Amino acid sequence: GESLADAVKRFHGAGRGSASAERRPLELRRLLSRFIDVCNAVEYAHSCGVLHRDIKPSNIMLGEYGETLLVDWGLA
Repeated sequence: GESLADAVKRFHGAGRGSASAERRPLELRRLLSRFIDVCNAVEYAHSCGVLHRDIKPSNIMLGEYGETLLVDWGLA
């Protein structure tokens, strides 16, 4: 997969062409859906008393089949 940071860069880079303009709302919804997945994972970790302490887009991996992974729990 790719990181959320890479996906956001790709999203903003693709906005320059008019051919992809009709796909942008769908891609934005996909990115926001992934962000919600991360929010749910963090909420679950907090409910278990665990703090991540290094949440950033490069620590969020997006799988090719729709999975969203919050990685690098070393500082938890």
